[in-house]
Amino acid sequence: MELYVDLKKKPLLWLGGAEDDQSVGLLKDLYDQQSSTEMKKDLLTAIGIHQNSREAFPFLVGVLKGEQADNIRAQAAFWLGQQNRSESLSVLMDAAQDDRSARVKEQSVFAIGQLSSDESTEALITLARKARDTKVRAKAAFWLGQKASQKAMATLESIIADDEEIDVQRQALYALAQIHTSEVLDRLITTAKSHRNPRIRKQAIQCLGQSDDPRALDALIAIVRN
Repeated sequence: MELYVDLKKKPLLWLGGAEDDQSVGLLKDLYDQQSSTEMKKDLLTAIGIHQNSREAFPFLVGVLKGEQADNIRAQAAFWLGQQNRSESLSVLMDAAQDDRSARVKEQSVFAIGQLSSDESTEALITLARKARDTKVRAKAAFWLGQKASQKAMATLESIIADDEEIDVQRQALYALAQIHTSEVLDRLITTAKSHRNPRIRKQAIQCLGQSDDPRALDALIAIVRN
């Protein structure tokens, strides 16, 4: 309150504190009164940051599953991930696999990646391996790389080795390259030297070129000489 604010001669009304559910209740009323897409998105953001409200989660689920514009529903999916509740996972999995909008599917995969549970890693593995939508599988592979668990790395390696879709393989390789361990570097070197697809070998070489590890340079020199 010590910071200067120009109120342009308007009065300042200090209403005091409010519980999260009271705050969300007011924001929901404002949301229902709005016709502007941008204002609705802003209000969803305001609702989504309430971590301790009993009303925020079901409201966001209702928006995601509702008939609003796709960019509004995608915003709801994003904030469901930020809520970091176990109940979010099944809702987001359904949206990632079956939603009518590609944008909502993509945002739902991202939101799953933001959940900090082992179950979210398993969900990304399932999407990366089995989702019907190739773009969903590719996004799931990418966000799986952010988990950096042994199971995640093993899944990415498997996708790189034998997945039928080149775009999914490339996303998996990019995701794997973001995990800076000796084990991953060995896998990149093997991929650069021996993968059956030249596009994947080229991408692996590019990843090695971005590494500061001396073994990456040695591998690149060996590839050039051969």
